Amino acid sequence: YEISACLVGSEMCIRDRTPIITKGLGDAQYGIYIILGTIGGALSIINLGLGEATLRYVAFYYSKNDNEGVNRVFNATLWLYSLLGIIVTSIFFFIPEMIIRLLNLSELGSEGTLLIRLTLLLFFINFIYGCFTSVPQALQRYDIFSYIQIGQNGIRFIANILVIFLGYGLKGLVITQLSIGILSLFSVIIISKKLLPFLMLYRIPSQKDYKEIFSYGIFSFLSQIVAVSYTHLTLP
Repeated sequence: YEISACLVGSEMCIRDRTPIITKGLGDAQYGIYIILGTIGGALSIINLGLGEATLRYVAFYYSKNDNEGVNRVFNATLWLYSLLGIIVTSIFFFIPEMIIRLLNLSELGSEGTLLIRLTLLLFFINFIYGCFTSVPQALQRYDIFSYIQIGQNGIRFIANILVIFLGYGLKGLVITQLSIGILSLFSVIIISKKLLPFLMLYRIPSQKDYKEIFSYGIFSFLSQIVAVSYTHLTLP
């Protein structure tokens, strides 16, 4: 109950900061801020359901006391996430002007290129972060997972309010999000190593390891697409 109450409180903080940010940035700048935030969400589709697969197989091998199996599955996902993230980030990193034209973000002005690139770096950080958050969930340590979310939301709320009141604007908010993302990534890496002391990072996986996570990941990914498509097609 205590954790649930804290989660509800942190979510309320997120909602409460919206009018403050809107007033501080203005409607146009706040709209751009929201659009920048959706870039990472749109690109995250490249996870191909591997997050669900990692959670499933890490939990399975951990329950069997198979440390080797945990390392195999986790590192296969970590390598894929890293490679996919680097490829996608690199492609869009060098064509920010195209993104600005495509999303009609000409109001960004001279800072547009920088803000797009910072947003892409944030996507990459959050993408890798998602791989490590599967560890506490797979071990059913939802208390730790919840505390991570609570900490993130609390720091983000305070930092965003300070940025607005100090007048750093949209650029300050984007840099703040990136800084919090980096801090969160390092935190979850440390937590994962504490929960699984035997966990090795970036060990070279085999073709069999990739096949194992893809076999479930693609199924999960396609199931999600079908579910979303069905929901939209059946709406009146």
